[in-house]
Amino acid sequence: MTSSRWTRRAVAGTIDATLLRPEATAADVKALCREAGQLDTYAVCVSPSLVGAARAALRDGLALASVCGFPSGAHRSEVKAAEAAAAVADGATESTWSSTSGVPGPATGAVLRATSGRFGTRRVGWSSR
Repeated sequence: MTSSRWTRRAVAGTIDATLLRPEATAADVKALCREAGQLDTYAVCVSPSLVGAARAALRDGLALASVCGFPSGAHRSEVKAAEAAAAVADGATESTWSSTSGVPGPATGAVLRATSGRFGTRRVGWSSR
C-alpha cells in the first residue's frame, strides 16, 4: 500500500481492540465494543469467559476474537483446544493462542480440530511468550 492509502479508517480496520485484563467485566467489554464500533476496528478480542458478553454487545461487521492458553502459553494442547471450542460455541470468529516455543506446535492441530474449521476464512494465529 502506498502511504496515501493509509487513512485513519484503513489503519483502524487492521486493529483488534483488545481487553484481556483478568478483572475485566461485562460492562468493560460493552464499552470496548462500543469504542471498537465507533473506530471501525477489525475485531474485538477478549478472554474466553467474556466472549458471550462481547457477542451480545458487538455490532454487526466486527469480528470477535478470543485467546487460548493466554498469557503463559504453557497450557496443554487439550486445554487450548477446549478453550477454542468453547469460544466458538459462544460466538468467537477468531482465535489466537499462546505458545511457549514461539512456533505453532501440537496445539495448532488440536485447536483447528476442536473448532472443525468453523473460523472459515477468518484469522487463526498464535503468539509466543
